[in-house]
Amino acid sequence: MTTWLVLPPIIFGSVDSRCFASVFPLWNAADLPRDFQLAGDLVRFSFGVFLPLFETEPGRPPHPPTAILLHPNVLAIAARGARPRIIPLSNLQYVEYGHFLLQGWIGLVSNGRMNRFPFNTLKRYAVDELMRRLTAAWAPEDYSLPASHVEAAVDLDPKFRYAEADALGPRETILTRFFSRTQMSPSRILDGRPPHRNAGDYLALTSRRLLWITERNRGCREPYGSILRFAPLKNLTEVFVHCSGRNTGLFCRLKSGTLWYIPLEADGIDYGYRFADQVRQIIRPGFARHPD
Repeated sequence: MTTWLVLPPIIFGSVDSRCFASVFPLWNAADLPRDFQLAGDLVRFSFGVFLPLFETEPGRPPHPPTAILLHPNVLAIAARGARPRIIPLSNLQYVEYGHFLLQGWIGLVSNGRMNRFPFNTLKRYAVDELMRRLTAAWAPEDYSLPASHVEAAVDLDPKFRYAEADALGPRETILTRFFSRTQMSPSRILDGRPPHRNAGDYLALTSRRLLWITERNRGCREPYGSILRFAPLKNLTEVFVHCSGRNTGLFCRLKSGTLWYIPLEADGIDYGYRFADQVRQIIRPGFARHPD
């Protein structure tokens, strides 16, 4: 004879937030754990994600359970035991979304400050959905932009092809694209450096955003993951190439003054100039090439 034990369903709102181990989506206030109390208009969010307690580095306190909630014009950040923080979408400069193996994070940059929220990537689909909805609310489609300038010669490797497809939203169109593939760098005997792989970089101007996908994390190449950064077109000021020895690179300047730096090898400088010129032609015809 088989005996079945019937357990009541788990209601998120009845469980302490520190008991959760994985990310999950938030569709309404009833999905929040019981120790998250929101008041007023904060309870009327369109979508959100819950990020559980995350152990960072030995000796440092863990990152508390956090809910990131999307409203029509703001993001609300509610951490356990703290008052909610509000980030107006108009103040959001760019977003960073990184994942390497099981470690991921969301970075929200506003007023020159990075707010970073780590999480385990095991159930990252909820974070992917937040990124899609945030893009739609924060970076509207610009139908006035000219037709695609994507070069047919740009051949993405499988890793970046997948990352590109993962980053693009529904009906989002690539207008022009830059790709610097992962390359083996020869050893430098005088510097005592062994052969190593240079990190790959990808830039794209779309009908909504400027995208930057890179393998570079804190100066090193990460083979098992990537970082996506994106900013709406309205936050982009200029794209230019600057040649200065080892610091030669492709630069993207945002309205906040933030610079995104993509290193260029000697054989990639002309390609970088072409990309910068295409961005100028698409975004603003009067956009002058930055002097070297």
